[in-house]
Amino acid sequence: MSLLWQMRRFQLLEFLKVVFQKRTGGNDKAIARKKSISLSSFDESILINWANGAVQDCLKRQGLPDGSQRLFSAEKKNSKDNKSIQSLKDETLSTSIFYLLLLWSKSPFSVNWRFVTPGTNDEQKVLNARYAITVARKIGVSVFVLPEDLVEINQKMVLVFLGGILGLESSAEDQD
Repeated sequence: MSLLWQMRRFQLLEFLKVVFQKRTGGNDKAIARKKSISLSSFDESILINWANGAVQDCLKRQGLPDGSQRLFSAEKKNSKDNKSIQSLKDETLSTSIFYLLLLWSKSPFSVNWRFVTPGTNDEQKVLNARYAITVARKIGVSVFVLPEDLVEINQKMVLVFLGGILGLESSAEDQD
């Protein structure tokens, strides 16, 4: 099973490397200078930086989504934590609010923030994860994760979910 996952991870990272190159026009050197990375070593950190950047750019342009203010004011000290992640094991991912912010940044009218809970208990976390998966499917992401994978922060499945969202962005750009 371990070997199978390593092969799947390699295939996913190679796919994401191609998607990322398309997204940036294949200009590896400009990306390497800009982010101090080499696309030959594409890894989770690039995906995390992309996701954080997408959410932060959207928040700067549009502010918090309508109806979501209650989610961030209820957690005074942790409200910033839900707007960015440090790793694929970040504890704030268990609420699924970051996933919903990322999906909202890609398709603003796809998330109805009235359905999102603060994620203070396990039941609310599962409801948010189910809703994030529903929204992702609605906007065209191929989803191979379960709500429990997102709530339990299964690092492998978080990688697949975020990769699917990045892949969606690339396929939308190909259609334009």
